[in-house]
Amino acid sequence: LWEGGGPGERVEKTAHAGSEGRFAPSPERELEAYVASGEWRDRAGAYAIQGKASAFVEEIRGDYTNVVGLPVPLLAAMLREQGQWPFCTPF
Repeated sequence: LWEGGGPGERVEKTAHAGSEGRFAPSPERELEAYVASGEWRDRAGAYAIQGKASAFVEEIRGDYTNVVGLPVPLLAAMLREQGQWPFCTPF
């Protein structure tokens, strides 16, 4: 995110979130079927937690939205700090 006014006054704000996931032991034929499905292509970590791979996920520590790809609570907090989160101002 950028904070500040015009050119030369802007300051870049960055943050990160961490999450961990654990996959359950799965039969090889199920893993082969998942690979054959092609869902893993173009995915960070070669799986989409919101898709077919959700059947293999046993536990998540951290923010689910971070695993999906965008840590929404962190983004909301950063926007809130700048008064830019939609729920900070009247509609």
